[in-house]
Amino acid sequence: MRKIFLLLYLSFPLSLYSNNLNSNHHYQTKFPDLSEVNDLACTNFIIVSVNGLVCDFCAQSLQKTFGKMKEVKNIFVDLNKAIVNLTLNKKNDLSDNIIKQTFLDSGYDVTKIERKCNDG
Repeated sequence: MRKIFLLLYLSFPLSLYSNNLNSNHHYQTKFPDLSEVNDLACTNFIIVSVNGLVCDFCAQSLQKTFGKMKEVKNIFVDLNKAIVNLTLNKKNDLSDNIIKQTFLDSGYDVTKIERKCNDG
């Protein structure tokens, strides 16, 4: 009985630690590999470098904000690099001014916007 209690007692902190690790990975996804895109039309990717992006709440807030936009197909937030990757729907675009204003309205400063396009 003591061995079981000891085993449970020692494994509990490890389970908390592993849950903590997994929760951070939700928002620290990689930028999509352009070679994996199968769309025949041009798929637009926008990489936005942001100041002030530090927590999971920041990532959730931005996902809600950009998720409401019809032009945005996916959003990936990398907290470690302070980068937001936007994948736009086919034949849609967002101007740099709209992107900057959306981040500014959310409380973040945009330092750089980079665009990539894969022609299929």
